[in-house]
Amino acid sequence: MNFFALFLFTAPFLARPPIVNADELAHLQERAPSFEWTAWGDSYASGVGTGKYIDGRRCLRYVEAYPVWIQDDPSNLLPGTGGKMNNVVCSGAKAAEVEEFQFYTTDQADGQPDWQYYPRPSSGKPTMGTLTVGGDDIDFPGILNNCIMEGFPWPLSTGFVQRTCDDQRDLTWSLICQNGDKDTPNAKLVSAIDSVIKKIVQYGQDASGKNFRLYVTGYGQFFNDKDPGCNTVTFARTANPNPDGKQHTLMTTDLRQDFNLMSLTLNAAIKQAVSQNSGSNVKYIDIDGLLGTGHRFCEPGVKEPDVDNPNLWFWHYPYHQNDDSTNPTIKYLNSVQQANVNTTTWSQNSTLWTDYLDQFWSKVDPNQLNQTVGDNVTAQYDLWPDVIGYRARVFHPQLSYHKAIYGAIVQQYLSDTGTSSQKTTTSSAAPTSTPPPPPAYAKGTCCFHLDEWEDCNPESNDLYANISMVDNNKKVIYSTPTSYLANNGLGVPINVGNGTTIQGPLPTAIEITGEHENDYIQFTYGSVSWQSRTPSGGAHCSVGGWNPRDGPVCDSNELVPDTYAENQMDCCFPC
Repeated sequence: MNFFALFLFTAPFLARPPIVNADELAHLQERAPSFEWTAWGDSYASGVGTGKYIDGRRCLRYVEAYPVWIQDDPSNLLPGTGGKMNNVVCSGAKAAEVEEFQFYTTDQADGQPDWQYYPRPSSGKPTMGTLTVGGDDIDFPGILNNCIMEGFPWPLSTGFVQRTCDDQRDLTWSLICQNGDKDTPNAKLVSAIDSVIKKIVQYGQDASGKNFRLYVTGYGQFFNDKDPGCNTVTFARTANPNPDGKQHTLMTTDLRQDFNLMSLTLNAAIKQAVSQNSGSNVKYIDIDGLLGTGHRFCEPGVKEPDVDNPNLWFWHYPYHQNDDSTNPTIKYLNSVQQANVNTTTWSQNSTLWTDYLDQFWSKVDPNQLNQTVGDNVTAQYDLWPDVIGYRARVFHPQLSYHKAIYGAIVQQYLSDTGTSSQKTTTSSAAPTSTPPPPPAYAKGTCCFHLDEWEDCNPESNDLYANISMVDNNKKVIYSTPTSYLANNGLGVPINVGNGTTIQGPLPTAIEITGEHENDYIQFTYGSVSWQSRTPSGGAHCSVGGWNPRDGPVCDSNELVPDTYAENQMDCCFPC
């Protein structure tokens, strides 16, 4: 998700080799020569600004991104896997652009839509894939520019007309939701993401057969939207760290709740697209629940914007940097902007920020740009991380978040494949033949224990579940990954519009959604549908009841700790 692509304005024409060296690649392939996987997606997957820059120019691929964490697997979670990774992710990619430009069968040094996005690696022949996409489709970069950062640094500060924050929110909501219903995803958005998923599944199955697996992440809510501490705070670029004496948009609770709801409805669209492909080994990975308590903007007791907050899992804008335009490269790009501002297509009601930037870059002469940088290859390379990625990372995941995402995906993969985490590297000795593995689970009646929790968030975002499931032989075949329990052990969100799915080795996923009205949980497994209040039948539940009986005890003044409510149940269904 190219949240702050406005900074991507300087491009080298030579690139260093990838950060992962030949010895490390040989080690990874020695661990599992047959294991190959591909990372697709946008800047949430490229890791913009986190760790060392690898390559890709405006694609901004970084070494601490969650796909690279999966590749390196420093915690040795994957037994004998690692192998070869095809890192084709690219910052700024909308769903259609993932389809068009992230499926090359050979490495690409240059090509469409422009030189600014190259080199592009081959998508390879994967047995597993990951995907993060959707943020650029809803023009969240426009939200950042027009509502949060409030203004464009060089070179677009010259001649560019901003939208008002209200106009930008109207546009973004029209792209996210259906007919003004903010809880219902836009059918076109769901279709676009579904189309990418189907193309990846077809590509993966053509490469490695029906066992190909795809893990699709959502996005995180950026803000604590209850604490009033940010009601008088602006994140405007020109008003920090020193006020500029001008009026700016304040991060009120209402505005933060609106931004968070955008993330939730986008996640609902992604989940709907995933559910349309659940029979093809496609899983949704909820990364919002990984944030737990204390890792968002505007947390209690934090004086925002605090770029040094050690608990924050998103990047702030580097407010202490001087965004002057005396740099020769910037001066050249400003001249390009000034020369083309009246001919570049822009509609206040429809143009997305990434599309506008692509038009701008098409006007840039690569040779002239290269002359402004000089002949030093290292200097050309370093412009990306030092000038661009350092600013473009705003509102993207920091290292701790990427590490948590890595853990969540790997734990789901281990659960799906019925394998266990190993702390040692497999031997490089010649393989020996082994008998075929036993069935992934014993069919018949499967049961799960579900620990439901309600915290003190608004009703649209306050229900969670911690789940353990057994097969017909009482063997545990699924448990909520520990990476989802960082939120004080509450588990995964199960709210309307942001429910969850569990699967393990089952052929299809179980969809789980908590309902406040009439107080029940809705379950769907293939053609079987039941509720937590269904006491008998082929699929049924036994519920213990809430403790405390009247729900969580919440202190709005934060004088005493909140007490969350717990509701335990056991459910069984034909599997």
